[in-house]
Amino acid sequence: MSFKGGVFAKQIAKLASGTALAQLINIISLPLLTRLYTPSQFGVFAVFLASVAVLSSISTLKYENAILDEEDSQDAKNCTVLTAISGVFIVVPLLLYCIFSYYFDFSLIGIDWLTALFLTFAIIFTNTFTALYYWCNRLQHYNFMTKGRVFAAIAVAFISLLIGYLELGTVNGLIVGSLVGMAVNMVYLILKLNISFSTVRQISFEKLFVLFVKLKRFPLFLVPSTLLDRVAAQIHIFVFSSVFGSAIAGAMGVYNRVVGLPISLIGNAVGDVYKRRISELLKSGKSCRRAFIKTGLALFTIAAPASCVLFFFAPEVFTFVLGEEWKQAGEIASFLSVNFLLAFVVSPLAGILYLRENQKIDLLIQIVLVVLLAIGMSIAVYENSFKIALSAYAISFGVKYLVQLIVSFKLAK
Repeated sequence: MSFKGGVFAKQIAKLASGTALAQLINIISLPLLTRLYTPSQFGVFAVFLASVAVLSSISTLKYENAILDEEDSQDAKNCTVLTAISGVFIVVPLLLYCIFSYYFDFSLIGIDWLTALFLTFAIIFTNTFTALYYWCNRLQHYNFMTKGRVFAAIAVAFISLLIGYLELGTVNGLIVGSLVGMAVNMVYLILKLNISFSTVRQISFEKLFVLFVKLKRFPLFLVPSTLLDRVAAQIHIFVFSSVFGSAIAGAMGVYNRVVGLPISLIGNAVGDVYKRRISELLKSGKSCRRAFIKTGLALFTIAAPASCVLFFFAPEVFTFVLGEEWKQAGEIASFLSVNFLLAFVVSPLAGILYLRENQKIDLLIQIVLVVLLAIGMSIAVYENSFKIALSAYAISFGVKYLVQLIVSFKLAK
């Protein structure tokens, strides 16, 4: 299929417009949540989300990328199943830990039996949703992808606010709301794709094993690279929480949530459609350079003004919208405004690193990132300096995004 800019733009608009409503719900609910839950409570929630992010980075074994990469439709369908069930190697240990932690009343690194149970459900929901989401992307079912996000956002906001207002467990309201949102999104896609028990019974485990071996490059290279990426992206939450306190971790978590709104709204929508387009171009042996440049310029045009606003006015904006106690989150946003710009532009373009035989390159980039972060965070902990920790985060990710941009541009040939 040839690259058609008009169709490409319409697909992005369809995906982004549906996502806009979901993000609007998040935007409306966030000022209410920040007045019901304290920065410390958001810090605990941030640690939970960081744990989910790290575990989910390896739970699918990255076979979801093969759903787009496979030329044969049946193989792609089997890859969808493979993606959904791959989480069993994480779910089983979590359940065992949950049982032993409950009966013997112990916890490791702050994870008790209830948190382990929450993490178990999160992995099940995330794996199934990821598989179905990529299958919808392959089939261009963008309406399903966007409506699921809207229903999930409504569920998250309603449950989190309800528990917060009723004071039925403080931070658990944020966690339970998040889990309900994941479940709603997953169930919606299952219903829209008409997946039933009879469909599941038709699965050939022999074919799944063949694909498991044939596509071993995805878990072999993308699992460690994605794990390193997620650890690098979340390690500051664990460091901030354990060294500088949960309130700072909460401020960082709210910053991530706020800047994640435009990235989810536009950046991810562009990335989803862009990845499918370049996959088609690569399969036909054509250059992706034109698509790369047009997409990059469009993303930069959108993100540059927002980055300037964050740099100059973030503390005032955060205080006005979220409340006085969230000024520190605004100061973090101002400090990381350039990182926001780079993340918004580069992350969608770097999708080419997950296709064809490019996974080795992505692994090397993530190794460099983790090394830089480990050095920076070690110095910050030794000096007990939050400023050094934040600077290490900014510099490490800045280097990562610039390297990804250069490498992705070369691969776009």
